[in-house]
Amino acid sequence: MENKGNNKLKMYKTVQSVCASNQAVWNAVPAFVTAYDRFTIKVAELDQLVFAQGTGTIGVKKVKDKEHEETANRAHKVASALRALATDTSNTALLAQLHFSHSDLLHGSNASVIQLMTRVKDAAI
Repeated sequence: MENKGNNKLKMYKTVQSVCASNQAVWNAVPAFVTAYDRFTIKVAELDQLVFAQGTGTIGVKKVKDKEHEETANRAHKVASALRALATDTSNTALLAQLHFSHSDLLHGSNASVIQLMTRVKDAAI
C-alpha cells in the first residue's frame, strides 16, 4: 500500500482508539454506536486487505533474480559455443555479433539483456 494509504489507515486506527477509550461518552447515542460498529468493521477489512496485498509479492524478486541468472547462464553457454564455432570457421561477423561478456547478461539493463539474448538466438538459428 502506498504511504498515503498507510497514513489513512493509521488515522482510522487512531480514531478507532480514541472512540474506544471514550465509549462511555457516546454509548448512549444509538446512531453513533451503529456508525462506530460499521467503522470498526471497515477498519478490520482494510487491515485484511493490507495484509493480503503485502503477502502476495513476498519472494517474487528472489524468483525473478534466480530465473534471470539461469537464463543468462544458458545464453552465455550457447554464445560461448557459437563463438568457438565462429573462431574455428573464421566467421568474424558472427564473432563480432557475439562479442559481450557474461556480466553483460547478468548485470545489464533489461533492454540490453533482451537485445543480447536476441542476438544469441538469431545467431543460433
